Amino acid sequence: MAVQLNIPCGGTFRSAKNLKETYQFLADVETSLPKHFPALEVFHKQGENTYRWEFETASFKSVTVDIKFSTLFEFNPDQQIKFGPSEPGADTKASGQWTLVESGGGTDVSFNIEFDVTLDISRFLKPVLNPIAQQLMQKLYDRYVKNVERALA
Repeated sequence: MAVQLNIPCGGTFRSAKNLKETYQFLADVETSLPKHFPALEVFHKQGENTYRWEFETASFKSVTVDIKFSTLFEFNPDQQIKFGPSEPGADTKASGQWTLVESGGGTDVSFNIEFDVTLDISRFLKPVLNPIAQQLMQKLYDRYVKNVERALA
């Protein structure tokens, strides 16, 4: 039986760089994502603004989770970077956005990401697995934000 997990992560951070420099850093997804997102083993271009993400395999007791998905990026210069699923029927999907606002010589960055993962497990495991998956992805997200904050300091 397939079970759907929805895992949202989000928050804000401050970049010491101006809006343009912060945007350029984040928009260079081929460099900034693989270098700063922990456990992201593969990030490669599949087509124009389309990228494949593959994370390290995660295990929870007897359940193994392979998080692999493709996204299409949309760039709104100096304001926002969005991405969403490029494979509508995939078992794992991700969507998110960085929103940038110039503030006091630096930039306030809001970054939100949401993972939708379909697992072939008993529905009785969902209440146990969902908080564990949320915690794991939130830790990866928090480490990503810290890495980016350091790079933009």
